[in-house]
Amino acid sequence: MRSESAVQLERAQALTQTLGEVEGRLAAAESRLEENLSTTAASSDGAKAVLEEQARSHSAAVRDLSEKLRSLEAEVEAERCRHKRGEDEQERLVEALQADKVDLEQRVADRAAATVQMRKEVVALSRSLDYAQQNIATLTKQASVAREAEEALQGEVQKLNGELSSANRVTKDLEAQVTTLEST
Repeated sequence: MRSESAVQLERAQALTQTLGEVEGRLAAAESRLEENLSTTAASSDGAKAVLEEQARSHSAAVRDLSEKLRSLEAEVEAERCRHKRGEDEQERLVEALQADKVDLEQRVADRAAATVQMRKEVVALSRSLDYAQQNIATLTKQASVAREAEEALQGEVQKLNGELSSANRVTKDLEAQVTTLEST
């Protein structure tokens, strides 16, 4: 589908062509009028009257054609102005679209940069998580070792408590024997 500007331009060109044709017809009429006027001097009074009438008729035709010519010139000028306004509007639209394109490209670039940054942060967080999981595994192992050591110590303590109880009984036995010996 043709644009409004193209249609307007074709119309202006057609009007210009019509204007040229009208100018040609006007020149031809003026030429015929001059020929008739030159012939009038050599003609009879009746022929002169006819020629004068033709001259008036041609003058009227010339005035009519001049009016049409001015009207067409005004229409062509108006059409050119409309075409120029259409071109200016198209230029403004192209500039606006270009500005929108630049803005969109900048936003896409910003979004891409933000995406790259987010990916880096995700990688860093993933590494931190791996490190934390390793620490948890290490601490869990250390806790298990500590529990085993605590259980071993508790066994040692129980053993020492048993030995201490035995020593206490032996001590009491010895004290009883000493007391018995002292009383005899």
